[in-house]
Amino acid sequence: MLQVGLAQVTGPNTEVVVAEVIRRCRGQLGETVPQAGIVYAGGDFQHQEMLERISRQFPRAALIGCTTAGTFSSGHGFSEDSIALLLLASDRIRIRAGFGGGLSTDPRAAVTAALAMAGGVPGANPAINPGAGTAKLCLALADGLRQPFDTVLGFLNQALPSDCPLFGGCAARLEESFQPTLQFCGREVLKDALVVLIFTGPVRILAELANSWRPIGPRARITAANGPTVAQIGELKALDFYYHYLGQHPRPATNFPLAVANESGERVVMRGPVAYDLDLRTVTFTAAIPVGARVQLTEASRRFILDDTRRAAEALGDQAAGFNPDFGLVFSCFLRKEALGTRIGEESRSLAARLPARLPLLGFYGNGEIGPLVRGEPSEFHNATLVALLVGEEGEERAPAAAAAAPGPDQVAGQDGEVLCGLDGMDGLRCRINLLRTRLYRSERARRRLEDIKELHAALHHKVLEEALAARKKIRRQRTKLRESEARFRRILETTSQGFLMMDQDLVIQDCNPAYCRLLGYEREEIIGRRPIEFMDSAYQDFFIHNRDRILAQDERELESALVTRDGRTLPILIHGNTLRDADGVVQGHMAFMTDMSVHKKALLLASEVQKGLLPRAAPPLEGLDICGRSVPCDEIGGDYFDYLYGPEFPNHRFSLVVGDVIGHGIDAALLMSSARAFLRMRASQPGTLAEVVTSLNRHLSLDVLESGRFMALFYLCIGAGNRLIRWVRAGLDPALVYRPDQDEFIELMGEGTVLGLDGEAVYEENVLTPVPADAILLLATDGIWEARDIQGAMFGKARFRDMVRRHSHKSAAEIVDAVFSELDRFTLGTRPQDDRTLVVVKVRPLE
Repeated sequence: MLQVGLAQVTGPNTEVVVAEVIRRCRGQLGETVPQAGIVYAGGDFQHQEMLERISRQFPRAALIGCTTAGTFSSGHGFSEDSIALLLLASDRIRIRAGFGGGLSTDPRAAVTAALAMAGGVPGANPAINPGAGTAKLCLALADGLRQPFDTVLGFLNQALPSDCPLFGGCAARLEESFQPTLQFCGREVLKDALVVLIFTGPVRILAELANSWRPIGPRARITAANGPTVAQIGELKALDFYYHYLGQHPRPATNFPLAVANESGERVVMRGPVAYDLDLRTVTFTAAIPVGARVQLTEASRRFILDDTRRAAEALGDQAAGFNPDFGLVFSCFLRKEALGTRIGEESRSLAARLPARLPLLGFYGNGEIGPLVRGEPSEFHNATLVALLVGEEGEERAPAAAAAAPGPDQVAGQDGEVLCGLDGMDGLRCRINLLRTRLYRSERARRRLEDIKELHAALHHKVLEEALAARKKIRRQRTKLRESEARFRRILETTSQGFLMMDQDLVIQDCNPAYCRLLGYEREEIIGRRPIEFMDSAYQDFFIHNRDRILAQDERELESALVTRDGRTLPILIHGNTLRDADGVVQGHMAFMTDMSVHKKALLLASEVQKGLLPRAAPPLEGLDICGRSVPCDEIGGDYFDYLYGPEFPNHRFSLVVGDVIGHGIDAALLMSSARAFLRMRASQPGTLAEVVTSLNRHLSLDVLESGRFMALFYLCIGAGNRLIRWVRAGLDPALVYRPDQDEFIELMGEGTVLGLDGEAVYEENVLTPVPADAILLLATDGIWEARDIQGAMFGKARFRDMVRRHSHKSAAEIVDAVFSELDRFTLGTRPQDDRTLVVVKVRPLE
């Protein structure tokens, strides 16, 4: 088991106080030789003498410690002018000490040196520390004023084994003291250093945090910062942020730290202000605060602090029900001490009263605390926090009473705050009077400090109340406007001719307007709770099932569908849909407006019939030619077309074939196509070569499309000389193909020529292929064929198109066209066509 000796003595004389501390510890330990010790001291003692005397009495003890802004222990209570010593001995646990200097200049080197000396890192040198082993607990005390300690803590967390918990605090001094903060290791008095105590062996611990500051006021984001120096909080300079809420104040408002939360808000640490820059309007905090962090001012009262301390002590006491700790350590913040003022002793008494009876307990007030927010996670650096730690041996079965240290002078009732001067008579009386005067001065300073804090509290509450009242008025105005807006919106929804749906995340209908009910012929009650797809026609249902994720991935979407009404009619509609998200981007539901497209579709269907009438009704009955063509628009009407030119009205050529593709689709593309078709047929009936015809058409179209930006690709081809010669002009359309089944070869009919309408001065060239291969298959198509995509976005492609022609080349032209379009339908199942598709197949057999 761990044997513990604990003593704390208050007095002005280093020699007398240290001697009494040693005497009391010896009385508790008896003949046991301590392995390690922790010493806390006020700033006015002779610290080198203190360490020398302790080390001479306990030469084998690995000793660490620091100066404090106040120390407390079980039995003695709180004191600002004391030396406290905790000695530890165990036959199962090894405890070793180490230190690293130059913490502010090279924190990584300081951490490495301290842990190597204490044997707290893998591969520690046994020659330096023959007790090196796997670290099970690390206690760290450091100078936290010269270097933002979160940097040091990062190196400690990296260097220690992941299963080694880390606790500790930063050295401090009294505010009126001009002495530096010091760290102790063995006989060494150190500055700007890190000291550690490493425990190896069967160590068991319990820990609890008390973060007693409460957030107040609105949250804000850090918008400009460099390490611990914050330049801007929200839209205010950092200093102006503090002045805004606390009013003008001469020194950093240390009792009003920031609660700093990560993005999720799950982890919150406290960061206290330590310096103001009046010129740059910046505030420097105890540790780095990243840009983007969410922060909130906090405040504390004595009641908050003492209630939170009791809660933490009770939680520890409950956890310790099946565990007999040997001693407890407490690392508390000087901000808590300042806030408690003359009630400072209540914190230590509250802890002692709720922890296991007669448990040796030692704590100090420092400039920062170290401990994990959640057990098993890396430790964090805290401010304004109390970290309580209970330590014992794992696997020790013993009665609770046996775990307590033997009672000594510090544990006698009525000894709290005893003063040991070491002088008799008048000298002793004067010594006590001086100490009382010092305490009275400090008490008066604490009273003034509390008054200052009280004024800042009042300013903060006044400002927060003022902002709350202003926010309440603003909310009332906004609610009034919202109610008015909702009423207007409701009236619009009730009176609009467009159907409206409100759906949840799963597309279940939550509300609809009368227009939607009229579209379907159902009552509202029959619609609520169902999904819109239930009222769609089968084609759209298939499309939506295959494309649901892709459609809903767009927060704004427009698509066409068709409703099936109660009486069985199919009603075409245009859907404008939106995804509804909250401020964090989480989907809350969906909404949609639906427009009845019946009249529009009727007009389009009529236009479609007119356009279909412009396409050839049948293939010309020409000897040696098997011809078939098909054009399928992606909408009701499109911009693709094909035409056969033959007969007496076209005396220049026996048979000509035209395939055109207006850029885009829809009504405007269809109108341009109709205009081009009419002009081409008129011009082809007049004398002139193919090139002259296309050149004239280009000059005509360039005048029509100059402002619209619409252009047209075209392939114009003529078969002559007994089907043994092909002449053609290519104007931007993909090359026509000639397939030779006997050679399994595709010939591309290339040729120079830009799209029509782009350059009115362009001159087109005629190309010739002769002789035409026997039993050749001529193929003219628009890019809507090979650029069609499946549900995964893959293109149909020219290779697949050629393969279809190859596999069906023995069939008639009509059967080849059917095969290609059937494969296209299968390939694009579940998608909507994105472009018009046109294909003309001519099987050529030379005439004898």
